[in-house]
Amino acid sequence: MPEVSIVIVSYNTISVLDNCISSLREIEDKSLYEIIVVDNCSIDGSKDYLCKKYPYIRWVQLEYNSGFSRASNKGAINATGKYILMLNADTIFVEPVLKDCAEYMDLNKSVGALGIRLLNLDRSLQLSYYNHPCIKEAIKNNSLYIFITKHFKKASSGFSKIENLIEKHKTKHDAPWLSGAFLFIRNVDNYRVLFDEDFFMYSEDYVLCKTIREKSYRVVYNPENSIIHIGGNVEKTRTEQIIISSWLAIYKINGLFYFIIYVVILLINDAFDETLYIKQRIFKKLNEQDIKSKLMRRKILFLLKKYFWIIIIKFKIRPSSSNKTLKYDHA
Repeated sequence: MPEVSIVIVSYNTISVLDNCISSLREIEDKSLYEIIVVDNCSIDGSKDYLCKKYPYIRWVQLEYNSGFSRASNKGAINATGKYILMLNADTIFVEPVLKDCAEYMDLNKSVGALGIRLLNLDRSLQLSYYNHPCIKEAIKNNSLYIFITKHFKKASSGFSKIENLIEKHKTKHDAPWLSGAFLFIRNVDNYRVLFDEDFFMYSEDYVLCKTIREKSYRVVYNPENSIIHIGGNVEKTRTEQIIISSWLAIYKINGLFYFIIYVVILLINDAFDETLYIKQRIFKKLNEQDIKSKLMRRKILFLLKKYFWIIIIKFKIRPSSSNKTLKYDHA
C-alpha cells in the first residue's frame, strides 16, 4: 500500500499535467505514492498521451465535466494510501515534500489537513489561504466605513490586510483553511467523501477545512516545504464562478439568516459606491479604478439577481445536495 495517494483532477490540461507528473517522478521517491488522475471528459487527447507516457498512473475517466469537487471525490474513493494529497494539475515539484508531510501527520495525530508554501513561477510567495468573504469583511469594504477610519486615522484591525497574511505565511500555524492546490489529508473513513459536491469549483476547500475543524482535527499550514502553483488559465467565467461559490460557502457555513444579512450589506455598499461614482462623474474626477469598480458592481448585482434564489432554494445548508452543483452559466 502506498503511503500517499495523489489525486489530480484534469480537464484539458495535457501540458501542465504532463509537467506536473514529470516533476513528481523526477523528485519524489516512487515507492511513496500512487497517482490517480480523474479526467472530466477532456477533448485534448490527455488520456491516450499521458497513459502511454506514464503507464503506472491510475486513470479515472468521467463522461462529463463534473467539476473539481465531484472529480476529486471520485479519486478519493479509489485511493489506497494512508494519506490523500489533493493536487492541482498546474503544480510543479521543486523539492521532495511527500515524506515530510507524511511524517508530520504521523507525529501529529490531531492534524487532519496539511498545506505547504505555494510559490509562483518566479518563486515569489503565493497565498495558501486568504480572508474568505464574510459580514465583517463586507462592512470594511463599505465606502462610509473606509472614509470614517481614514478621517479619524484609526488603524485597521488588519482583518483584510494582505500584509498580515503574508507575514503569517512565514511561520507554521493553524490556518482557517488551505488552498485545494495542495491539500494533504488523512485517508480515514470520516474523509471518504472529501468535498461538498454542490461546489463546481472554488470555495470547496474552504468548506472542507471548516468541516475538518468541526470534527476536532486541526488544519495546519507549514512553510518548511514548497511547491510551485502556476495558478491556472484565466477563463472568462472564472471571476463569476469564484463569486457565486463564495456565496454558497457563506450560506452553507453560516446559514440563511447570515447570508441574507451579508447580501443586504453588499447592496448597501453598492448604493454608497454608486453615489460616490455619480459625484465623481459630475465633478469629472473619474479614474480608471472608478470605472473598473463600477463594472464589478454591475457584475455582482447581475449575479445576485440570477443566483440568490437558486442558492437558497436548491441547495441544503449541510450536507451536499448530491445531485446538484452550482456552476456559472455564461450563456
